Amino acid sequence: MAYTSSIAANATTGPLTDLAKVLGPIAGIVSGIAAVATIAALFGGNSAS
Repeated sequence: MAYTSSIAANATTGPLTDLAKVLGPIAGIVSGIAAVATIAALFGGNSAS
């Protein structure tokens, strides 16, 4: 039974881990862009947009 549940766990966590590896950098880039846009808005004011 432990063997079967282990396979089920691997089948579940495997794709999730791969997805996290892909989404991690993307989330970092998005948050970086958001941070730059926020800073630009703070320094540039409404005239920047």
